[in-house]
Amino acid sequence: MPIKSRRKRIRKSKEFIRVKRTRITRRGNRRHHNGGNSDDGASNGNNFEQITKNAQTTISDFSNKVRETWSSLFSTKS
Repeated sequence: MPIKSRRKRIRKSKEFIRVKRTRITRRGNRRHHNGGNSDDGASNGNNFEQITKNAQTTISDFSNKVRETWSSLFSTKS
């Protein structure tokens, strides 16, 4: 009976150590992976305004370009 309980205790302690270790490594991985490049606008989610601003400018540029191309097409056609 005492031997069995001792074995159980050892196994439990091993499991605890293993769980703890994985938790630590996961935390480290998260630190590395949720960054992205420093110049891709989304480096650390607290510059959301900048990202949206960039998106707006690109959209407006695109729409302008589309308008220009369509007008040129129609002008050549007529």
